Amino acid sequence: MAREYKRQRGFFTIAQYSEKFGDYPRMAYALALSLKASQIEAPFLAVGMTKEDQKRLPENYKEVFDEVVTIPWTDEALPHNWKLHNWWKAYHMTPYKETICLDADMLFTHDHSDWWTILGRGFPIQMCNNPVTFKGHKADVSYYSQAFPQNNLYRGYAALTYFRQSKEARKFFNMCEDIFKNWDDYSWEYIRHSKKRWAATDEVYGLAIRLLEWEDKVKPIPSFTFVHLKSKCQGLLDYKIQDVDWTDYLSDTWDENGRCFINNYLQTKPLHYHVKSWLTDDHIKRLEELAQ
Repeated sequence: MAREYKRQRGFFTIAQYSEKFGDYPRMAYALALSLKASQIEAPFLAVGMTKEDQKRLPENYKEVFDEVVTIPWTDEALPHNWKLHNWWKAYHMTPYKETICLDADMLFTHDHSDWWTILGRGFPIQMCNNPVTFKGHKADVSYYSQAFPQNNLYRGYAALTYFRQSKEARKFFNMCEDIFKNWDDYSWEYIRHSKKRWAATDEVYGLAIRLLEWEDKVKPIPSFTFVHLKSKCQGLLDYKIQDVDWTDYLSDTWDENGRCFINNYLQTKPLHYHVKSWLTDDHIKRLEELAQ
C-alpha cells in the first residue's frame, strides 16, 4: 500500500527534553516560528517526539508545529543525555515527500525557497558540508572534525540534511539504523582515530555515505549552508586556548523586519546557535510577532 504524505515539502526535527542539554521542544518552537516568518515555499516544521514528551508540550507549541509525530518503536535515545539515536527514523517519521532535516537549535531569518528546486534536481540525499562564519566566510571546522579526515569519513552536517522519498533514501537510513544500533562494532572496524564512545549523527551519516560509496553523489551545494556558531569555527580571541562561548564575544541585534545582525553583520543563512541559553524569551517573543 502506497504511503500517503501530508505535503510535498517541509522541514523536520526531533525535539526531546534533555536534563543536561536543554529544552529542545522550546527550541523547536522558536525554529518553527522562524520558518513561518521567513519561508515562502514551505514554512512547515514537523517535530518528532516521544509520547511522554508530548504530554508536557504547551498548547501554543502544537499550534505552530505543522505536525507532532510520535517517535516509532522504542525510544533509543532514552538512556542518553544527547538525544541523537532516533534520527535514523526520520525517513519513517516525516509527513513530507521531500524533507529538510534540521537541528532544533537553529533559526531562519531569510527565505531559502530556492533550495527546494536545487535539491530536487540532484541525488535524493544531500548534506551541507560547507558551513560559514557569522561574517559569511568559510568556517574553520578542523577542531571539531578531526575524526573525518583521519578515518576517511564523508564530512557532512546532519544539522542540514535533505532527502526525498526514494529507494536511495531508504537505503541510507537503513544503513544509519544499523550503525546506530551497532556503533561499538562499526567504530571498532572503521573509526580508528579520535574515537567517540557514543554514536554522533555526523559520524554515523559520514560513515554511511562512505560504506555506500556515495561520496561522489552527495556533492557540495554552495547555497545549502548555515552559520556554524561554535566558537572555534569563528576564529575568536581564545581560539587556541579553549572552546569559549561565542556569546561572550559576539552580540546579536534585530530590526523591525526580523533581520538579524551579529556584530553588525547581516545574517542571511540559518543560524545554528549551539549555545542553548542564547535563546531568550525576548527572542521568542520577537519571533512570535514576526510569525503572525
